[in-house]
Amino acid sequence: IHTVQNTPSFFTHFRGSAPPVEYNKKVYVLVHHVKYCTPRNYMHAVVECNRETMRVERYTPLFCFRKTAIEYCIGFHIKNDTATFVFSENDADPGLIHVPFKKFRWLTV
Repeated sequence: IHTVQNTPSFFTHFRGSAPPVEYNKKVYVLVHHVKYCTPRNYMHAVVECNRETMRVERYTPLFCFRKTAIEYCIGFHIKNDTATFVFSENDADPGLIHVPFKKFRWLTV
């Protein structure tokens, strides 16, 4: 460990998801939060990091793609001000969602 940053305590519940994306001189990471109930629920967030320091600057509130269920996101891309997510529900029923980047609400760290 070479750098420590104070972040909200619930960040300890975030897990990795799709690979990071560089966009407009920032790095964006899609993460998920698992609620361990039966069945499990996955909620997602996009985290914005400074490209040079990788410090977290802001993040979106938690969201789901279709419904609160087991959703895995295997693809994330941002191009032409549109975020694209490729996901599956319960390891089946794949989906593709395009979201205008300006539609995201952001919370600062």
